[in-house]
Amino acid sequence: MRSYIPKEVKVTPDCGYVIVGQATITTTGQTDGWAMKLDQNGNLVWNFLYGGTKDDWFNSVELTADGGLLVAGRTCSFGMADAWTGDGWILKLTKDGIPQWQKTYGGASDDEIKAVSSAPEGYVAVGRTWSLGKGRGQGWVMGLDPNGNVIWQREFGGEEDDDFTSVARVTDGFLVAGRTCSFSFDSCSAWLQKLDFSGNSVWERAYYTNVPAAWEAAVSVANPGDGGAILSGTSLQADLTPSV
Repeated sequence: MRSYIPKEVKVTPDCGYVIVGQATITTTGQTDGWAMKLDQNGNLVWNFLYGGTKDDWFNSVELTADGGLLVAGRTCSFGMADAWTGDGWILKLTKDGIPQWQKTYGGASDDEIKAVSSAPEGYVAVGRTWSLGKGRGQGWVMGLDPNGNVIWQREFGGEEDDDFTSVARVTDGFLVAGRTCSFSFDSCSAWLQKLDFSGNSVWERAYYTNVPAAWEAAVSVANPGDGGAILSGTSLQADLTPSV
């Protein structure tokens, strides 16, 4: 018996849907990456699990130029990961869900890819790394070629825990969003950065409620097409104030 947690859904070129997330064995708690394809009426086309003998899961999916899929998340089964730490994990799938290649990213500590998107040179992946950078956790961004090879990677943050959870492509770069505990009013704040196509920071903002010990995080960012950004996430208060 398994329980399933969907993390992201995308509309496919045939007007169907692909859903990715994790599947957990209820008796042992072990998780696998999970991907499912539905037709436009919600009927099952295919349903597969991916991973190894330890915990693995998917957080995000992106459509590829050849009609396939790029799925991303975290693996404890492959790469430098072990039972207690994971690596960033990306698989390239055909439109039928068959793996064509997989790669792991990161180092000896815990790393995870939270979101992927298309980019001029291939793809951009964002998440959190404990292996790279200077803090407890760093916002992590990688530019990848079409075969998943790293073109560039950047870490952002300070001495506390920082994390990117979402990315949106804009005309001249990317919007990346998440949570910062390094640049916040008190505890942790919603975090938004504008990057160019090489991963260099153009500007950044933190958003918070001015409530002591409050905790805010941006979960998703979208491009409204007018040069701005749409953020959604969690907060203890409804009214957010941008930092100076």
